[in-house]
Amino acid sequence: MLNSRTQIPEYSIVAPVYNSAPILPELIARIEAVFSKLNADFEIIIVDDASTDDSWQTLCKLKEANRPHLRIFRLAHNFGQPIATTCGIHHSKGKKILTLDDDLQHLPEEIPKLINRFETGGFKLVFAIPSKKKQPFNVKIYAVFAKTLFDMFIMPAYRKTIYFSSFRIFARSLFFENQHGSEILKGFHLFYIWELSPLSIGNVTVEHKERRFTKSSYNFFRRLKAFKVYLFYAGVVLSRALLISSFIFPIAIGFLEMGSFIKSVKPWMFIVFFTVYFVSLVSRLYFEKLLKINKRVDYEIKLTIDN
Repeated sequence: MLNSRTQIPEYSIVAPVYNSAPILPELIARIEAVFSKLNADFEIIIVDDASTDDSWQTLCKLKEANRPHLRIFRLAHNFGQPIATTCGIHHSKGKKILTLDDDLQHLPEEIPKLINRFETGGFKLVFAIPSKKKQPFNVKIYAVFAKTLFDMFIMPAYRKTIYFSSFRIFARSLFFENQHGSEILKGFHLFYIWELSPLSIGNVTVEHKERRFTKSSYNFFRRLKAFKVYLFYAGVVLSRALLISSFIFPIAIGFLEMGSFIKSVKPWMFIVFFTVYFVSLVSRLYFEKLLKINKRVDYEIKLTIDN
């Protein structure tokens, strides 16, 4: 347990919360119990994503109960789970950082499995993979579709790695680096998996429970928003493939017809392939710009108790 504000904990546990007042006392108590058994210095960072229930008041009461290792933040607006998580990471102090959801579907008791895999596997990032995921059928359909799409077309080099999980542990160096004695943010966004080698990402199987107290606030469109950086990256990859195709296809067609490229070129072909080239080039530049913009995670903290 962390006893001093100036002490650097071994682990930072970050959990974004939204309308989770009933479950917060149990969540924090179970995390505390896990790290008490591990006998490791830790801090718990809870980021309230502008809940409309009593989540913030509950967190304040938990903080008042002699918990120097508990640090709580409340965002000014509902920014969504990815940004709330990133906010907690930005304010963390631990040498290693864990993230998990607030609904106890991710069992705190499984944290030692992540730590062991991380420590012994030599990875920079380890995702917890449920042995059997307890999710609604429509959510499973989204997940299978997204993973298949990315494995086949977008990120085939990562097909043996599961990276769609918010239960994870990673090295602090992914986000921060020291320069001239001061720690600065690298600008690496946690969700830009493609900037890491597949060999530096590991998985470990854990138990996954059904949601008990709260109903998920994620509908189809909010899930798309949460994974928008993946969609932007997909746009970059697909537009890049289209750009290459705009060169290859006319040449291939030309040589297939009468064995001569010059004789087989028609005026309409120039128009079609120039249009494809132009559209794919603009699309690639557009999606690359979106990725760059979304790497700068902006949020506004309304309240904090950090002492």
